[in-house]
Amino acid sequence: MNQTRLDDLDLEFHKGYNIYSEIYLVSLGQRMPLLLVLLLVIGLGTSGAAQSANAIMINFDENPPNLMKGSIVNNQYATNPNLGVTISGQKSAAAGGVDIAIIFDSTMFSGNDADLTGPGCGDPECDGDWDGGNLALPFPGLQLNNMLILPEAGTNPNNPNDEGTQPAGTLTIEWDDCVDSFGFVIVDQEPGVEVTDGFVQFFDGATDLGTVQFEWFEMNTVPLVSPGLFFDATVDYNNNHANRLQAITIADLMTLDNTVVSAGWDKAVINLAGSGAFDDIEYEHCVVGGTGMKVDSASLLLAGDQTLSMWLLPLIISGIGIGLFFVRKN
Repeated sequence: MNQTRLDDLDLEFHKGYNIYSEIYLVSLGQRMPLLLVLLLVIGLGTSGAAQSANAIMINFDENPPNLMKGSIVNNQYATNPNLGVTISGQKSAAAGGVDIAIIFDSTMFSGNDADLTGPGCGDPECDGDWDGGNLALPFPGLQLNNMLILPEAGTNPNNPNDEGTQPAGTLTIEWDDCVDSFGFVIVDQEPGVEVTDGFVQFFDGATDLGTVQFEWFEMNTVPLVSPGLFFDATVDYNNNHANRLQAITIADLMTLDNTVVSAGWDKAVINLAGSGAFDDIEYEHCVVGGTGMKVDSASLLLAGDQTLSMWLLPLIISGIGIGLFFVRKN
């Protein structure tokens, strides 16, 4: 039996971390031309991408704005029409009350503290791989690179460290348009106050839509709601642990409080009860309606045309590939 083998198809999973897989295509007596293979792969791949076309991720490694260790983060993403996000930090009164959020590079030892360092750091003081969390074991060597922190008082931008005062303060993310899904990576949340008192609060304008506690992702019970709404058995908070928290949706907030009536939110406030860092902020804009949404008949028509083309394109490409295969076979 003859085989056509396409080795090391590079599937980018996460910021420079690649999963390599091999695809074996078997034909009867003759090899399928590489062109047909590519048509099928492109068709199926496009179909999968269409399902998450609305998802947007900010990982602080983008260029522009080309953020570096110690860079202050505020309005660098606000001018991008595809993002429209303003990010700000506010340290607690106990931590000095300064309005600031900066970049920490997890591949560089800094602040005489290795808690936020991970794979890619060549300094002997670094921890190497993440010590745990759901991003550690499945993906050894996973580099997070730049992350967002509240800096410790008196931090030198060239030698940053995260604020360890309890509470540390808040990170606020404000969108120009309505958002109905929000997830992120959280690093170095240690058991105790940092987990039990850490949370995300959502606002639609001045309206408080609700709060989601960090501990709910690690516990299988949530007060007043059915167990398991946010629970993820893979989440494991601790020193130098990196965890991806599942996306929080407007439907989740409605489950927590059935009086919530909103298409989504335009602001999320992350309350840090202590040290920690955040990365890979992922969100989706509301489909229709909601505070701040710029919706008119023309944009809806355009969105409809784009959605239709996104679904038709993979079907057409796959159909051509399959048709050519049978023509070749016959």
